[in-house]
Amino acid sequence: LHGFNVETVNLYDMDHTISYSFNPDLIGRRDLGGKGYADALEGKSSSKLVQKGNWLEIMLGLSTENRIITFAPLRAERPLSGLSGPVLGVVEIVQDISEDYSAISRFQIFVITTSTGVMGVLLLVLIFVVKRGESIIEHRARERLKLKEKLSRAEHLSSLGEMVAGVSHEIRNPLGIIRSSAELLKKKVSADDPSNAIADIIVEEASRLNHIITDFLNFAKPKIPDRTPCRVNEIIKKNISFLSPQIDEKAYVIKTEFPSDVPEIPADANMLYQAFLNILINAMEAMPEGGKIFIGVRFDDHIVSVLFKDQGEGIPEELLEKIWAPFYTTKEKGTGLGLGIVKNIIGSHGGRVRIRNRSRGGAQVTVELPRNPVTL
Repeated sequence: LHGFNVETVNLYDMDHTISYSFNPDLIGRRDLGGKGYADALEGKSSSKLVQKGNWLEIMLGLSTENRIITFAPLRAERPLSGLSGPVLGVVEIVQDISEDYSAISRFQIFVITTSTGVMGVLLLVLIFVVKRGESIIEHRARERLKLKEKLSRAEHLSSLGEMVAGVSHEIRNPLGIIRSSAELLKKKVSADDPSNAIADIIVEEASRLNHIITDFLNFAKPKIPDRTPCRVNEIIKKNISFLSPQIDEKAYVIKTEFPSDVPEIPADANMLYQAFLNILINAMEAMPEGGKIFIGVRFDDHIVSVLFKDQGEGIPEELLEKIWAPFYTTKEKGTGLGLGIVKNIIGSHGGRVRIRNRSRGGAQVTVELPRNPVTL
């Protein structure tokens, strides 16, 4: 009785009267067994669970009281026989299982809560993985599209470069003849003759056209650097010396800041000379009325940087990405290849070039060259 928390035991006779009970007040009362009593008379045992509490408590397994009421037939014993005797009455047993039921309910709630938490975590992980996968796929799709565009553009530029190179070579020969003829004609015509100006125009335009053809060839067929030890500050000094007539004419002020221990780098001095010259010419053209140009050199263990700063109007923000495109120019007589040639030259040395607008006005060009192209 104590091990199974039995609260009440009732014995019914065949007339549905309680003959014995833990509760003396129930002895002698009739018709309290109901359907369980009727089934037990027919030899069938039955049990039912009785719970107290509102519907939400019962549904969640939090009912205040839980009892099992069991009805079983009470049979006579036949001596020395394994067979059961006739039904003599019914026994009713009431067990309090509230504590056990609460323990089971708590365990069920724990299992459900744990399972829900684990499923929630797995759901969040799954969502994260899916989102991450979508992001990676989208990123790769964009990269693939960019690569296709670059490949298409490279093929287009390659075909265009071959065509330009071929046409340029064909133009150069007759252009040289035209220029030579104009110079010869100028010598034969007296200085006072008005037609002498025509010869000057022919020579000037032929020189300009020859310069354009040179730019086309340099961009279409970039050279492989012939690397020798050189210092960028010495190359820039040669650029300034070459441009001294234009600098004096427009009263440009060139300010340089070169450390005394600028290291040597393996580079093609002639190609860097051309790249720096194009940058300086662009800076001067950005200030047609004159102004200051700052040139500085910085270096560390891996990179030598050259800074060019001007006081021009700068570059419109919407054009900063377009200035590297071949043949794109805002100048009336420009070819749009100057910066492209600079980028090709610096790139062939394993470096990079960047352009940005200064906060105080003007533009800044930064050229970074590796001290050791193999380890950069």
